[in-house]
Formats: sequence, structure tokens, C-alpha cells
Amino acid sequence: MERELGPDHPETLETRHQLAVSTALAGDAVAARDQLAALLPDMDRVLGPDHAYTLDVRRWLATATGRAGDAAAARDQLAALLPDMQRVFSPDHPDILTARSQLARYTGDAGDPAAARDMFGSLLRDRQRVLGPIHPDSLTLRGELARYTGEAGDPAAAREMFRKLLRDIGPYHKDTLITRHQLARFTGEAGDAAGARELFAALVPRMERVFGPDDQRSLDARRQLARFTAEAGDAAGARDLFAALRRDEDRVREPEHASTPGPRQPVDRAWARDRLAAQLSNTERVLGPHHPDTLLTRLRLAINTAEAGEPAAARDQLTALLPEMERVLGPDHPYTLTTRLRLATSTGQAGEPAAARDQLAVLLPHATRAFGGDHVETLTTRSQLALYAWLAGDPAAARDQLAVLLPDVQRLRGSDHPDTLFVRLRLGIYTGLAGEPVTARDQLTALLPDMQRVHGPDHKHTLNTRLHLAINTRRAGEPAAARDQLVALLPHAERVLGPGHPYTLAIRKVLDQ
Repeated sequence: MERELGPDHPETLETRHQLAVSTALAGDAVAARDQLAALLPDMDRVLGPDHAYTLDVRRWLATATGRAGDAAAARDQLAALLPDMQRVFSPDHPDILTARSQLARYTGDAGDPAAARDMFGSLLRDRQRVLGPIHPDSLTLRGELARYTGEAGDPAAAREMFRKLLRDIGPYHKDTLITRHQLARFTGEAGDAAGARELFAALVPRMERVFGPDDQRSLDARRQLARFTAEAGDAAGARDLFAALRRDEDRVREPEHASTPGPRQPVDRAWARDRLAAQLSNTERVLGPHHPDTLLTRLRLAINTAEAGEPAAARDQLTALLPEMERVLGPDHPYTLTTRLRLATSTGQAGEPAAARDQLAVLLPHATRAFGGDHVETLTTRSQLALYAWLAGDPAAARDQLAVLLPDVQRLRGSDHPDTLFVRLRLGIYTGLAGEPVTARDQLTALLPDMQRVHGPDHKHTLNTRLHLAINTRRAGEPAAARDQLVALLPHAERVLGPGHPYTLAIRKVLDQ
């Protein structure tokens, strides 16, 4: 773009702006901060200091600075920015309200919770006047005000504010759960550990229902439950809670894949889908159909529709959403890229693996440009592309793609990282399916000791490695050795997974062939 239009063309500058924003949203705040700091003088010179794009670059620079860990600098940048925004925009402009909220938050994070409390109190009055008292943004600000009231040294007042807030939002709304979490926390910090324990005990099942049991918010609620159980005097109960939490946290860190054996945690996706469908009509009415929050709600609705077992419906929702995402947020925005990825996976799950493969092939250059070749989203896209190449009937292409991916994953994650081992497992499987059972057997033979050492003998990836090693040993012309491997594997799978588990049944089927 710089070569075609020149470095000072407004579209070039806006592309640099969007790249920096995408970098920040992708989690690399330091790189985004540096990109925005380099961009700002060019925006000032070409567009002028009062241009809306220049002011937005300054706001994102402050945001990236805060996310990079320098809350005091972010606070000072926003404090200098706000008068300029107020001079250019009306006082109720959404960007001004957002900047005021960020200023209050970074003021609190910089060590002045009392000032943050006062800022949120003033902002809340304006939000309620503009949006109404029950608008989600107003309710969110009430939670922020209560939080900083507690952190400013008045946990009892914060507790009462959170109690009042709970009455105004539904029992399973995400803001309700976050509010209940804060209420329980400040109940404990106000000296009532037993009360906090009871509140967290009631909250944990709701968090797991809405967010899923593996979500960090659910895990944090369990951590707080264990904490206040200990503070309430039940050391044995706290020990058991912490032990169970540690096991689940270790499990969540492991890579998951739908084709590997092992139970999956139930999540009430149908309930979440219906809740989001009801929320969408309100969001469209209040914010309009093209607001980024409306688009995000549509994205979340489609994701939960797919995970509730309706991939075809999700595919249609995402197909309609993608052009809106590209027009409003841009083709390389993280939400747009997530929409593309979810569209591809829903398309594949709906029985169109070739179409999913083609969609992922289109997505990959966007993800590489937006995130960089070494980013986890880019690596995930490459991994999914190989998966759907295999499902579309081209295991040789899948094998070749994983063979190129493996060195990058090893370089970025290390040889013993679970992601690296999982790519090696799939590479062995696809190599065998591509007609090279001897090579696949050798790959899986080399992989098995590493799987056993890193994951242990009972892990689903270890069992899967043993199964495919046996399959490729048979295909390589060693049926007796393959049968011995399967005979040794079967009782192991029955003990770990149960005799009726699909994976155990698959072993029996291979043995019977």
C-alpha cells in the first residue's frame, strides 16, 4: 500500500492504525504501543491534530500503553487527550465516554482508587442520562464504581452497591455473575469469610453453566471458594478444593481436539444460544445493527449455535455476518478473522469439508498479515487447514502442510510442548492415510516415548498414538506385531475409558478386522 499510494496517503495511515489496533487486540500491547507511537506524528502532520483518526490513534496509544503495564503513563495520556476530544466532539460522544471510562480505570490501576471511584461516579450519571439506567454500559459502570469503592477502602459500601446491582440484571447474565463474584469477594474482605464461602459455593455452578467449567472466570471463582473456605476455618475442605482445582487447571492447559478420545465437559450451549438470541434484538434496538457490540453479539450467537449442535445454522449466521464485519471493522480485524475461522469450522462440521478447506486457505494470508506468522492464531489456522484438507479427502496435502508446520511449532513451543506432540501425532496419522505406512509407523514409534514421558501412559493422546501405531504397523506388513500392540492396548483403554467408550470400541473393531 505504501508503494501504491505513498506513505502519507490517508488509507496507508489508516491501515497502519488498524494493524496496530489488531496487534493490541491480539495481545501484543508492547508492539502495538510502539506502532502507534511511530504513527502519531505522521497522523498529526498529514491529517492534523484534531482529526477524528488522529484522536483515535491517541486513545489507542493510551490503551496499548496501559495494557503494556504502564497504567500511570496511560492515565496521563488520556488526561491530556480528553480536553482535545471534548473540544472536537460533543460531550456525550461515545468516544468521549469510552475515554473517560479508560481514564478512570487506569487512574485506579495507577494506585488512586479513590479518584477512580469519583470519576466513575461522575461518568455513571452521564451514561445513565444518555443511555438509560438499565443499558448494559450503565450497569457495567455501576460495577466499576462499586469495585473501586471497595478498593478505595470501603468494602462494606461496595458490598451494598453490588447487592443493589444484582437486583437490576438477570440471574444468568454475564454481568450478574461478575457482580456476584465481586459481591462475594468484598463480603470476605469485609470480614465475613463464611458468608463469602457460601456465596462462591452458589456462584460456581452458575459460572460453569454460562462460561463453561474450563473458562478462567469459572476457575477463578473456584479458587476464591477454596480461599474463603480456608479463611472460614475449614482447612481440609480447602485442601480438597485446591487439589481438584489444580487438576482441572493442568487439564485445561493441554491441547484439545475433537478427534481424540476422552470425555468433554458439558456446557449448556443451547441455553447460551437462546439467551444471546434474545439479547441480540435488544442490542440491535439500542445500539443499531452495525455497532461493533451488535456484531460481536451476532458472532457469539453463531459460536454457541454451532456448539449447541447446529453447525448448518451457525454457518448461515456467519455467512451473513462476515460482510458486515469486513465493512465495519475491516478485513484484518480480530473479530473478522474469528468470524472467518468459525465460518470455516461450522462449514466443515455441517458436512462441507472441501468448502471449509477453501475458506481457511483464504483466511490464512489475512491471519498472517494481521497477527504475524508466529502468532498462535496463525498457527491454529494452518493446523485447521491441514485438518480439513484431510477431511476433504486429501491426506497427502494435510501431511505436507503439517510437515511444514511442525518445525515452526517446535521452534516456538519447544519439542516437549503438548502442541508439538499433537502435531507430530496428526502428522503420523496423515502420513499413514497418504499411503506411507512404513514412514508413519516410524514416526509414531519415535513419538510414543515422548507422549508417555510428557503426558503419561493414560492420556488420550498417548492411547491414540498407540492405536495408530498399531494400524500403521499392520499396513506396513506386520499383522502379528500389530495384533500384539492392540491386545496390549485394549485392557488399558478399558481401564482408563471404560469398555463402552467409542475409542475402546474402535480398538475392538480394528482387532476384529
